[in-house]
Amino acid sequence: MRPVKLTMSAFGPYSGETTVDFEKLGEKGLFLITGDTGAGKTTIFDAICYALYGEPSGDIRTGAMLRSKYAADETPTFVELVFEYRNMEIRVRRNPEYTRAKARGKGVTQEKASAELIVPGREPVTKLKEVTDAVTELLGIDRNQFSQIAMIAQGEFRKVLNASTKDRQEILRKIFKTYDISKFQDRLKVDTNALKNELEAYRRDRDKAIASAKCPDGKALAAGSCAEAVTIIGELIESDTKRVNDIENDLEKLDGELQETTASLKKAESQKEILNKKALSQAELEKIKVLAAEKKDALELANTRAPEIDESVEKAHKLKAAEPQYDRMDECSEKIRQAEKNISEDNENITQSTDKEKRLSEEIAALNEERKGLENAGENVARLEAELEALRKKVENIAELKDELNEVEKLKRAAESALELYLETQKSADEARDNSVILRKAYNDNQAGILASQLSEGEPCPVCGSVHHPKKAELKAEAPTLPQVDAAEKKADQAREKYNSASKTSAEARAKLESAETAAAKKQFELIGEKEPDTVLEETETAIDETCASLGAEEGKRDRKEQLAEAIPKLEAELSGITAELNKRKTDLATHTAELGAAKEQFEALRKELQFGSKAEAGAERERLESFAAKLRSEIELCRDALNEAEKEAVRKVCKIFRSLNLVPCTSCRYCVEESQCPKGICIPDMFSSMNAHEAFHNWNTAYYYNNVITGEDHGKASECIRCGKCEKVCPQHLPIRELLKKVAATFEG
Repeated sequence: MRPVKLTMSAFGPYSGETTVDFEKLGEKGLFLITGDTGAGKTTIFDAICYALYGEPSGDIRTGAMLRSKYAADETPTFVELVFEYRNMEIRVRRNPEYTRAKARGKGVTQEKASAELIVPGREPVTKLKEVTDAVTELLGIDRNQFSQIAMIAQGEFRKVLNASTKDRQEILRKIFKTYDISKFQDRLKVDTNALKNELEAYRRDRDKAIASAKCPDGKALAAGSCAEAVTIIGELIESDTKRVNDIENDLEKLDGELQETTASLKKAESQKEILNKKALSQAELEKIKVLAAEKKDALELANTRAPEIDESVEKAHKLKAAEPQYDRMDECSEKIRQAEKNISEDNENITQSTDKEKRLSEEIAALNEERKGLENAGENVARLEAELEALRKKVENIAELKDELNEVEKLKRAAESALELYLETQKSADEARDNSVILRKAYNDNQAGILASQLSEGEPCPVCGSVHHPKKAELKAEAPTLPQVDAAEKKADQAREKYNSASKTSAEARAKLESAETAAAKKQFELIGEKEPDTVLEETETAIDETCASLGAEEGKRDRKEQLAEAIPKLEAELSGITAELNKRKTDLATHTAELGAAKEQFEALRKELQFGSKAEAGAERERLESFAAKLRSEIELCRDALNEAEKEAVRKVCKIFRSLNLVPCTSCRYCVEESQCPKGICIPDMFSSMNAHEAFHNWNTAYYYNNVITGEDHGKASECIRCGKCEKVCPQHLPIRELLKKVAATFEG
């Protein structure tokens, strides 16, 4: 946005109309306005801001204070700003509400506030608020932001420097249109919180599942870590096999070898084999969890649901034996359905026939009454047609009169124009004549000076003959020359000729006007009297409309009378047929009602003997029972299958590996962060989970999760712990949290 021109009238200290042409200051876009105190520097800022937004740039002045107290009463107050924006030259003009002198008579009146915005290629905007809204939308900033970034008025610079980060962000966001990026950031925050909540939910479900698991002897699993839970599950599975002791010894030997190998690999700074083994243990752990759950469910099913098979088979046999009775009940149900359908159709037909009979009876009675009122229809058609023709002729005559009156108006305007030209030429002729007379007099008065300028001492004067010239006449330098006098007199003659021509033209125009006015007045008096043509024309057209309506109504009545004479006999015949049909429908209804009563009585007798309401329901239940029994048999067979040797070996291997890991036994109860209210907002359970994952699987994602998810903003790092000890006081596991946080910091912060 670059200002081009600013015009202020009776605005602030500027009592008259003042224009500031910014184009003379170059196209750099940076202007410095200086001057003494009270010179009107800030008023220029106020004028620009008021033109755009309807308010001054500062907070001291209001719109009602903007009219100059030094301005004359008749001087209008307004501000007009022309500025360039995106290769468009835009003009905006405003004036505040102020008191001014009346244009006619004495006294004052209140000038209302107004605004106008003109943008190339758009409709002009004129209302105050709409202009402000349009400017804000066009520039992308409001009045406060414009005052802070587009111009720095006197005393306002400190406000820009001291603006809050939030306010500056809002300004810059509007200027550079970064709302989409801000929304994207907000969405990332929402998604991050959702993932955190989902992660916590998974952890709670895991801990809940471990706590609710039961051993065969009724002892609950310890509410410890996943490694402890897996160890217990492994021990339970190992107790079912004869080879557990031998395999445990083998695993211990392998564990020793694994530790030696790990030490060797650490010295060589290579842990590839360890990582592969731990990755394998994690995959096998997931398989073991699924397998254990399946085996447990299968065993419970075998022990508790086996009696249900016999019960389901017996119920299915009973339902099969009752099928003939269900067939009879279905037949009764179909009879009931058909009888109810017939009764419904009969009632609907009776209702329709009754309604139709009533409607036709009422319609015939109404038509007979209407025909009685149309006995004399059609007798006034000829009279109304004659009246309509006379009214239309009158309209034509009035139209001709209006044309003549319009011609009179044209002649009147021509006569007024001729009169104005006559008065102008008269004034010009008088002025030219007076000017020539003045010039001639001035020239004649200066002749003595001309003669005196040619006299020499001792030579006789051509007027008085004296040879001494003690006091000569002075020659005036401003006196006209003879050619100037001749030119003025010639101009006066030409002006007189124009005056005479204009006088003749005005007289002729006046004569034409008077003739036309006389003829038009005579015709108007004969045709409409003293009324106005437009009034009479409107009355006549109204009369035509009324006559046309009356004629149409009269013709409609005549046609309607003929239609009724033909329609009434047909409707009477239709009514007789409907009455006969209605009587037949009533007979059918009585028959179908009797059939329905008999079918319902038989159906209720069968319904009391049987369990279900139809053969289909009984068959569906029998199929469900048979399918349920077959499924139970299959599940019981599956639950009796024992673990194979490969599955047992995998369980033992995973148990041994997880026992060797030095993990933090945190249960993620979150008492340390929710009840202790950590002063640094450290996410202690999340950090221990990340370190366990790092130690167990060397997952690189744990470092990213630590540095980008659970730390930052309101959540401190492990190294920021102030060692207040609040967390350790509420920990159910009595973990040395402060020392463990040192280990977390060493792991992820280096």
